[in-house]
Amino acid sequence: MHFEADHRIFIRQAIENKHLGKLEIVPGDCPGSKKMEFTSGTMRYENVFYGVKDFFGTETVWDGDEAVWGRNYIGQVLKDELDADFLHKMCVMALYDTQMPKAIYKATNDGKEYKRNIHGGWTFFRGHDVVYNRGFQVYDCYYQGGTIGLD
Repeated sequence: MHFEADHRIFIRQAIENKHLGKLEIVPGDCPGSKKMEFTSGTMRYENVFYGVKDFFGTETVWDGDEAVWGRNYIGQVLKDELDADFLHKMCVMALYDTQMPKAIYKATNDGKEYKRNIHGGWTFFRGHDVVYNRGFQVYDCYYQGGTIGLD
């Protein structure tokens, strides 16, 4: 199986639904884990994560029974002044405005600033997202991922 445009479209839809709070958070299979899922046709997105303030997680996209894409992430909410709605809105905007391998995406609103620095393409990438509130860093997240087991 090859990584197709349909896979990229599905990943964007799944992550958008995650960040817009449309996916139900349920207990995961491992103790202390939580999970979100999104399905469309033969494709399924699964995000399994631990923690809230200090967090770690793994996202996997399946096409039928085959895992085709994944990303893992680790991050911290550094201060209570993080505006979660701002973060999620910016993540969705960056998802559509960042054309990998474009390296930098920035957005500001009312004293809040979001920065995404990403290297690579859909098949192999790493990135770093930060949020500042009135000049103070309030969020920090590193991630990496790419295609899995494709020809």
